[in-house]
Amino acid sequence: MMTDMKSVRRKIDKVAGDYSLNTVFLLGGLLAFVFFILVYGVRVLDPQYDAWLFNGLNHEDLMQHYSGWLFYRKSSWHFPLFTLMDDINYPNLLPVVFTDSIPLFAVTFKILSPLLPATFQYFGIYGALSYYLLGGFSAVIIYRLTGSKVYSAITSLFCSASILMLIRVFWHTSLSAHWIVVACIYMMLFKEKEWKVGKSAFYWGLMIFFAVSIHPYFVPFVAASLVFSLIILSVEDDKPCYKKIFIDILVFAAVLFSLYVLLGYNYGAVKNHGLYLGIYSFNYNGFFNTFGYSMLFNGLPAIHWGQYEGYCYLGFPIYVILAVTVILHLRARDTEALFPKKKRIVLIVYSIAFIVFAGSNVLSFGDHYIKVPLPRFILSLWSLFRATGRMIWPVFYLLIMVIMSSFYKHIKKKRIAILACILCLSLQMMEYLPEIMTVHNCYSVHHEEYAPFEDNRWEKISSEYEHICICSGFLDIYSDYDVKDHCLDLELFAYRNDMTINVSFYARDNYSENVEADVEAMFASGELPEDTLFVFLDGEERPDTDLNYYELDGILIGLKETL
Repeated sequence: MMTDMKSVRRKIDKVAGDYSLNTVFLLGGLLAFVFFILVYGVRVLDPQYDAWLFNGLNHEDLMQHYSGWLFYRKSSWHFPLFTLMDDINYPNLLPVVFTDSIPLFAVTFKILSPLLPATFQYFGIYGALSYYLLGGFSAVIIYRLTGSKVYSAITSLFCSASILMLIRVFWHTSLSAHWIVVACIYMMLFKEKEWKVGKSAFYWGLMIFFAVSIHPYFVPFVAASLVFSLIILSVEDDKPCYKKIFIDILVFAAVLFSLYVLLGYNYGAVKNHGLYLGIYSFNYNGFFNTFGYSMLFNGLPAIHWGQYEGYCYLGFPIYVILAVTVILHLRARDTEALFPKKKRIVLIVYSIAFIVFAGSNVLSFGDHYIKVPLPRFILSLWSLFRATGRMIWPVFYLLIMVIMSSFYKHIKKKRIAILACILCLSLQMMEYLPEIMTVHNCYSVHHEEYAPFEDNRWEKISSEYEHICICSGFLDIYSDYDVKDHCLDLELFAYRNDMTINVSFYARDNYSENVEADVEAMFASGELPEDTLFVFLDGEERPDTDLNYYELDGILIGLKETL
């Protein structure tokens, strides 16, 4: 009888615990969603309103993502690689993964396309969902460490309302799924030991599914969190379940490899030469470098502007909380630790590993650096994720959650802890207010429908020509913003007029290299098709042709016939 009562009590406690976690997740998510609405407004959530995508603060990337979705939606289905699209890399096919159009959403809404309106964008919904999930998972982790629903929900905003999300969500939009990073930290800290064999494998498989189908840069976060969760399991259990470890790794690898192939990441000749490793890296002054986003402190020196990718400044109020926590800890050494000693050691190693990964082989502090020579094959592997600075994200979020949880543990009067964090959160918003208002003023206002060109002669071109062939300036697409804008405008023009285009702004510039070789071969043959509009992004005519040249809206074009 006593055994039955204990069993019933355990079940009741589990249900109550799950209810509390769900409540905290909901509260953290709702607060993050409210912040999203206050900053970005509600217009971006309208799937039939797409003008904001052409007028964003970093509109080139937004246009790239949206154009990829537009061409993918109208393309025929291709099997077994169902992510391939027509007309944007004509005459070749291109996987939608190389326009960073969030493959999971692109495929889902392409399936639903017959039910959707003619104009449909999902990027605003995706951004709001990313905020909600980040807030939810952050709140749950802090709750597991503090036991306070209110405190956890409020302090989760230090994660979800961080400048790290603000500068990412409608720039490299697919990369704003930071909830994957925090969810993996949650699983690593708390769930691996609680889950049985099948459940553990299922959720790690689900996380790698989300990572690969949203953006491959999330793969290292899932992989590392899985490995370190298994390390924690091994050091904390006297008899670790090797069957569980084996099945977790097997399912992870199977899902990763399957999606890598099915989504088309290996489609075409994707080169990796390691040339950019270190440019987009983490600078070791990054924990104190505001990169100009703070109104309190100027940015510190860096070796390249691309090191903004390693942004890891927590915010002045959080550093104040950290200082107070350290002082309180030194005065009261009997405070219960957040984690057991073995887990603390593993988390320190986990953080150091990501800091080293983020820093790349170019060790920089301010504008000084040392480049560590490495074998070419290691450089090639490392530069698969050439924007290595992004690998600092787990450390950023882990630090915030640990600092806020430790502060709560060290304050005896919990209401004071809550009030102090509300005050610090307000100060955090004030510190970033100029950047917040810049974003708000851009996205919360109404934008008119975007027209890429003004010259009336484009209308005649759209009715008489079927193809757009970009003939020069391929690499300028990635380095010259004016050329990039022209290219994206041509891409939109091609889509709206049911034309094809041979090259555009891809996530892999070697696709442009392949197209350049094809163009040179065509000009060498002397056979230029009459139904094609030739575009010279470098502004230089080809003297060896009989083309008629015109400049329309700052773009040099060539036609077989007169215009």
